[in-house]
Amino acid sequence: MHEQNLITQKVLPTFFMTLLVSFLGMVIGMLYVPAALASGIGVIIIVILIITAIIKRKSAGPFGFRIPLPFLFIFTFLMGLSIYPTVGYYLSTVGANVVLTAFGVTAFVFGSLFIYAYTTKRDFSFLGGMLFIGLISLIVLSIIGVFFIKSETFHLAMAWVGVLLFSGYVLYDVSMMKNHLVDEKDVPAAVLNLYIDFINLFLDILRIIASFVSKD
Repeated sequence: MHEQNLITQKVLPTFFMTLLVSFLGMVIGMLYVPAALASGIGVIIIVILIITAIIKRKSAGPFGFRIPLPFLFIFTFLMGLSIYPTVGYYLSTVGANVVLTAFGVTAFVFGSLFIYAYTTKRDFSFLGGMLFIGLISLIVLSIIGVFFIKSETFHLAMAWVGVLLFSGYVLYDVSMMKNHLVDEKDVPAAVLNLYIDFINLFLDILRIIASFVSKD
């Protein structure tokens, strides 16, 4: 019961705050930051995420690490700033309606998975090992695809894999919060996990929807 109260009273409000901070970062990026610099920040963030995934996997704790709340908001601000070239590209090519639709679909998928994992008696913690292998494989294939594979079909397939992977991570992360001993010091790390799940779902769903719209 303590863990569930922590989720509703601490984790979810902080999660919504990270989305607002990230949106602010994206807007500031569009207005003031060159796309090349934003992309460079994105590369740094990818490295941080890989290191974070490894630490999380090897640690005995439920989230692998504890981070201060200010770091969480700095990270999500920079994440928003780093994805603005991608979002801006889709805004200019397929329009704001498609981007908003992708956000709505993401919110529905994320919310549905969150509620299911929160209310079910099933524990999805067993998915951790498979998801970790899938995440590293996806990152490696995506890097290879950027430099060596120009096929739109390949990148679309990676987007579908990403949706499945981060949907699994939503189930896993909520189960970890609900079924393991956590306290308020774990909240920033728990929120960071959910934020990463949401943003990656959004970017993959946006790519998929934009692909279908472009073919029409």
